[in-house]
Amino acid sequence: MLLYKNLEKFIDIEYNGLIYTVINNTIYIIGYNQLTIPFDVTIPSSINSIIVTQITNSAFLNAQIKTIIIPFSVTSIGESAFKNTSILTQISIENTDTNPSKLVIINKDTFLDSGIKSITIPDTITSIGDSAFKNTKNFTEIIISDNSLLNSIGNNAFYASTLARLIIPQYVTNIGLSAFFNCSNLRLVIFKNNYPTIGVDAFTNIEANAYGYYYNDLNSWIGKTSINGLTLKGQTRPLQKVITPSNISNNTTTTNVSNDVNINSNASSNNIIIIIITSVIIISILLVLLKIFVI
Repeated sequence: MLLYKNLEKFIDIEYNGLIYTVINNTIYIIGYNQLTIPFDVTIPSSINSIIVTQITNSAFLNAQIKTIIIPFSVTSIGESAFKNTSILTQISIENTDTNPSKLVIINKDTFLDSGIKSITIPDTITSIGDSAFKNTKNFTEIIISDNSLLNSIGNNAFYASTLARLIIPQYVTNIGLSAFFNCSNLRLVIFKNNYPTIGVDAFTNIEANAYGYYYNDLNSWIGKTSINGLTLKGQTRPLQKVITPSNISNNTTTTNVSNDVNINSNASSNNIIIIIITSVIIISILLVLLKIFVI
């Protein structure tokens, strides 16, 4: 039996257990064959030289898959695309310097009740839809870079997930109703954005001693002491890089503030050699003087 959503006027084709159709000369993944779909799924970026751009609504609903790789070419993952994929633990979104991800939205209910453990969000994603990660009971980590264009987190987006820590990137302007409600393991939230619009109960029923940190130079946070169950504290924005003076080395050394600044190794080696030579000369002179006195 095939499990997929039919699209009228288009022919459905199977490829390695994936059901797809061609619309406007691009491929839409619309479902799967439950008899032939493998546990570990890799969606190709193209099939027969036609680019894969969409994973449609409910495409993998209830699928018994364990891992999936989504190609850089996909621009949208539809509503409920991976809903009820209880044994799906690993999802990878291709995103490299050579092939940067084109994904711009994670829709409503996309991973609702799935088994995923973590996900790295490409910088191109601007929106996480309502209930997108709701009831993800194994979900412990979402990785979002400082360069993320994410600006909206929907209602119930992470409701009752098991996230422990979270970084809100700089462009987020809206966090929806109950977005992190009942995230009982959530104990640390770092806000790198200006104070956003925050829905009712967005951070209610999280860990009892949870803290949220924001940067003191973001004036929109002045006077804010808590959000629901989240106690807020300001902190100084950390210096990102330290550069050694140019007269120390021709090659400027750059490092994170958490590491010691590296002095040019050649300069250090030369200093050691000079010290050794000087010591040898001094010892030689002392030996000569001692011999004279003995005589």
